[in-house]
Amino acid sequence: APIGEGYRSLVPNSIHRNNSQGLKIPVHAFGFGVDHDADLMNSISEISGGTFSFIEAENVIQDAFAQCIGGLLSVVVQDLHVEVRCAQSRLQLSSVKAGSYQSTLTNNARMASIQVGDLYAEEERDFLVTLNVPVEKSSDEMSLLIVTCLYSDPITKIEGLDVTSEVKIQRPNVVIDPVVSIEVDRQRNRLQATEAMAEARVKAERGDFTTAISVLERCHRGLSETISAQAGDPLCVSLSAELKEMQERMATRRVYEESGRAYVLSGLSSHLLQRATAR
Repeated sequence: APIGEGYRSLVPNSIHRNNSQGLKIPVHAFGFGVDHDADLMNSISEISGGTFSFIEAENVIQDAFAQCIGGLLSVVVQDLHVEVRCAQSRLQLSSVKAGSYQSTLTNNARMASIQVGDLYAEEERDFLVTLNVPVEKSSDEMSLLIVTCLYSDPITKIEGLDVTSEVKIQRPNVVIDPVVSIEVDRQRNRLQATEAMAEARVKAERGDFTTAISVLERCHRGLSETISAQAGDPLCVSLSAELKEMQERMATRRVYEESGRAYVLSGLSSHLLQRATAR
């Protein structure tokens, strides 16, 4: 069973995040010091749709709570549901990376949906969608995806609002100077780093700290070679520092159990939800 799965029964079904009939009450957990059950607290927050923060020192308590409460008091979008549809019948979606958010892909791979929930003021969500584009005669422009966001406005109480946009690409006969999207590259880095953190955590829980550290180091090296990292992208700088910090906190079993586990779980909580946590 996945790590933390045994705690699912501790959370009432009514507040499970993927329960469509539920109350939608996220539980935000804060683990203090070295003597809390980080796995338990993270599992409860993850199942309910909340975040887990690791409070290692007293001087970050105020900021951690202010950050969480400030977000809860500034919800600007509720029940956000994102639909991604192929604009043409010959296109197919191959994957949708949505982190902790529930996503589904239709059998014909032509439409995907993501249940996002609430957004705080100034928050954004990035999802990496991969699709298969067939080789064909070039055209100046090709429509790829139709993206629709359905949501409710908590201020006006209006439900069923929607915004639709179209994703297009240029398909010239000759590509003289191909340009890699920095934004796509940085999101790919975020996802790869998150996957490495999750894999390293599994190894660490099994006591294989050497392999756990090598997983993080391999990801760190790969990250440094990407275009966005070489361009000095702040997200990549932050991810690199976090991967290094996690390696140090997996040096020994004692260090991992005292602070490493909580630090990694708090990081995963943040990256999978794309929401700030303290650590």
